[in-house]
Amino acid sequence: MDPFFETFPPVTKNEWLLQVEKELKGKPFEDLQWMIGNSISVDPFYVEEDITPNLAPQVFPNAPKGWKIGENFNANDP
Repeated sequence: MDPFFETFPPVTKNEWLLQVEKELKGKPFEDLQWMIGNSISVDPFYVEEDITPNLAPQVFPNAPKGWKIGENFNANDP
């Protein structure tokens, strides 16, 4: 781990949420969440305690190495 991060004390998710509520100045936290499709709600941040214990990592041995980030969209040709 990068020693830079060791200079910050660990905080709980509740401490993060309290700070977020303070920064939002009355706006609901839910405004920061978004949906993927019709059923998957995505929070603006996650912490270690959100990870399901004993969940096996997803390994895809035939997948190409490196990162690919993108989004599909449909458009009509004008």
